[in-house]
Amino acid sequence: MNVDAANLGYLFHPFASGSSGARPSLGYAELEVFLSAARVGVGFVPAHLVLCVWTNGGGRNQALSLNKLTITPHAVSSADYAVAPGFITIAGHGGSEVQVYCFGGALACRKQDDLLVCRLISPAPLLNLSEEGLEWSENAVMHVVDGLESEIATYRARYGEAEEAAFDRRLAATDPRLLYAVGLALAQHSFAVRPELLRTEHYWDEHSSLMRAIEGARLAGWWPAEATLPAVLASEPTAGAGGK
Repeated sequence: MNVDAANLGYLFHPFASGSSGARPSLGYAELEVFLSAARVGVGFVPAHLVLCVWTNGGGRNQALSLNKLTITPHAVSSADYAVAPGFITIAGHGGSEVQVYCFGGALACRKQDDLLVCRLISPAPLLNLSEEGLEWSENAVMHVVDGLESEIATYRARYGEAEEAAFDRRLAATDPRLLYAVGLALAQHSFAVRPELLRTEHYWDEHSSLMRAIEGARLAGWWPAEATLPAVLASEPTAGAGGK
């Protein structure tokens, strides 16, 4: 690990270009977070991570469950997690935060000197929600995130409490790239229904960014025949699939 990198607190790594030279125009391929028990130096120093993970219960049926997890520098020395679609908070010493959105991925935590180095990877883009400009109502990234989060909540509610576990099993087994495509499609619809009078110059800038992201997903082979959540949800996995 590079010492200068650790001093930054966290690092986003871009996607490498594919064989065609194309790569996703939104988000990043990997995130490294360097958790520290004490605040050292100046700037943003991460104290803990908060995220949702898939875990298997210890009972006879090994039921999959969705759990909110807080990872601190002293919590583990080595651990691996299956990260669920949702928000990730990098909480810093002093109260500052960085927000990230993940469509599903894998998190590996390893102790290194006085730090806990947490490495998150996903086949779908990791979205940095703390970048400049995300507070604007026309922001493409936030339309992707808000649309998908709302859709997941809606369909989980439709399943009802008795069938919620079945929905979570299907969601956990779904390719994150397909969930990303659904988010893009929902954002595209949101942009399309915006009244003409509210389509500012910034709207058109963000609309162009969104269309580039959609085209990139198509070129990468990430676009499903039907970009809706019910269409992309995986079938019920076999016993023992998914989770940590």
